[in-house]
Amino acid sequence: MEIGADLAANTDQQNNSRRSGNFPPTLWGCSFASFSFPQTEFESYSRQVEELKENVKDMLMTSKADPVQNIEFIYLLCRLGVSYHFDSEIENNLTEIFDDLPNLLEKHDYDLYTLSLLFRVLRQHGFKMPSGECSKNAIDQLPADYMKALYIALLNLFNETENDMGRQGRSYASYYVKEAFKELVRGYHAEAEWADKCHVPTFDEYVLNGLATSASGVIMGASFLGLEEVAGVEEYEWLKSNPKIIKAANMICRLMNDIVGHE
Repeated sequence: MEIGADLAANTDQQNNSRRSGNFPPTLWGCSFASFSFPQTEFESYSRQVEELKENVKDMLMTSKADPVQNIEFIYLLCRLGVSYHFDSEIENNLTEIFDDLPNLLEKHDYDLYTLSLLFRVLRQHGFKMPSGECSKNAIDQLPADYMKALYIALLNLFNETENDMGRQGRSYASYYVKEAFKELVRGYHAEAEWADKCHVPTFDEYVLNGLATSASGVIMGASFLGLEEVAGVEEYEWLKSNPKIIKAANMICRLMNDIVGHE
């Protein structure tokens, strides 16, 4: 009994000596519950939105006079994230362009940018359009036979990759790999221009371009293809944002490659 009494006394003493939290009063009060957005201001914004939608719709329909301008305007709306306001108009415009595409390609000698934009926008909106439809004229624009052979080989490779990724529900993956490959080619092109013009780049110029020509971006993008559902859109966007760890990896690859090449 004495032991029990001592334990009870010690417990009471600990409870009495326990410090109070002394927390500050809550920030949440009735003021938030009573907040109301001014209805007149909301209606004013709504009217402005509707007016802007009508203006943009008129611009979209006016651009139909030139299929290329029409495609560029649709692409701009998609990039801005407002194309859903004009789904029916965009669908009708693209249907007309798609139906007349063979005639357009025959009459006009479009550059590579225009051809790629036609292909991308039409495919993005569900039109079944093989890559060869837009690339057959682009191949003829290449200056040398070896470049044509390389272009066809790469085109077939990316088509097969896109088909494989499509069966997994990951068609987006091939897009990121192609973008990384474009960056690599742009880096090689810059080096070719330096050599042609006898230009000696500064260290900063070389390093900036060398990070692209290290090919680590293509390697990492391609390695993500084998990760299946682990590498989704979020992971590819992270890779595309070029975080510090990726920059450091690119720098290591570039410098190690240069050291071995020098030796």
